[in-house]
Amino acid sequence: MHAERTVHPHGDPRHRHDALFATKLDTMPRDWTQIAADFERLLEPSGLDLVQPLDISWYNRAVPPAFRVHVPGVDTDSCLAILVGNSRAFWTPFTASLATHGSAWLATHANPVDDYVAEAVGRAVSEVGDETVGETVHVWHSFQTSEGRLVAFQRCAHESRLAVYNEGCGLVLHPTHGPWIALRSLVVLPGVRGPPAQPAPVADPLPASLTAELSAQTAALMAAAAESGYDWRPWREMRLRVSALMGPDVHGSAYPPDMLDYHYTHSLALLRPYTEPE
Repeated sequence: MHAERTVHPHGDPRHRHDALFATKLDTMPRDWTQIAADFERLLEPSGLDLVQPLDISWYNRAVPPAFRVHVPGVDTDSCLAILVGNSRAFWTPFTASLATHGSAWLATHANPVDDYVAEAVGRAVSEVGDETVGETVHVWHSFQTSEGRLVAFQRCAHESRLAVYNEGCGLVLHPTHGPWIALRSLVVLPGVRGPPAQPAPVADPLPASLTAELSAQTAALMAAAAESGYDWRPWREMRLRVSALMGPDVHGSAYPPDMLDYHYTHSLALLRPYTEPE
């Protein structure tokens, strides 16, 4: 189903090998609200400013079996999960890290955003793990696309109520940031109870008639990609159009130009100037 596609043209078109991060939680248990607040505090300095707690069952019951989050031998039917994403706030700390690492580091990291996110989330998991009791913590990243590692992150954002997933344009629309968010990781904490009740869905700001129009446009773009290859520019224009349709309130959340272009191209040439001394 189109609604359950994990790799969408608006997101990361690349494939990477799996990278499972796990750590033991080894002290006294705490409430899910405290754990979520700790992740928010630890991730915000890295520009991962969107942290949304959910019960993993909300997501699992909304997707086909191939997309469900499951750890063999571990009860993940109902437990706390933390969805991690970012707004435009990501770009400043990320590019600052490039300046710290330098050009030699960039030359050996083909996927610097993925590596940066995995490291930041891993640090947060380690720090929270020092203070929390439970099972092993498991992390899924949006750049993972192999069997057993697929997560429909758009659907996860929708079911967690971080945002609404508009299937017409294939974008998740945040109440504050509109289409200007990226979904990065899902942290699953077996043995820790999640929120007790799923909130009401986030309202879709786009009318049904426009969603139908965008759906037709999306289908045409995907057909063109299948025939002639992926062209990122029409997808960028669709994001800009959706942002304009949502009105001036979300304009301040638009990605800076380099961030927007990197989101679609993953061109290291866009990042090299950030590694050079001013």
